Amino acid sequence: MRVHAEGNGRRNHGAEQAIAGDTDNPRDVWIAVGGGDKAKVWINDILVWVSGGQHKGWRADEGFRKVHPRKGYNRVLFRLENGHLGTAFSLTVCTKPNQ
Repeated sequence: MRVHAEGNGRRNHGAEQAIAGDTDNPRDVWIAVGGGDKAKVWINDILVWVSGGQHKGWRADEGFRKVHPRKGYNRVLFRLENGHLGTAFSLTVCTKPNQ
């Protein structure tokens, strides 16, 4: 999977990050999502993750989802809202089966 990212992140205010993933074949993959404070993730305009709305620190393993990228270009949008102090986010993609 090849990835390109761009975004409008501003420290302490939140951000939207657009990520383009390009795959050779359609397949199921697992993602791990982490965001502090509130996060939403869409893949190809389908909402796949919504975190709780409470103020919290960032954890890379906040949530896991099985997703289904299609062959070719896949658009991922990560929206992060910050309630106080700093913020961080992560999106990890596991492309190996049964891992």
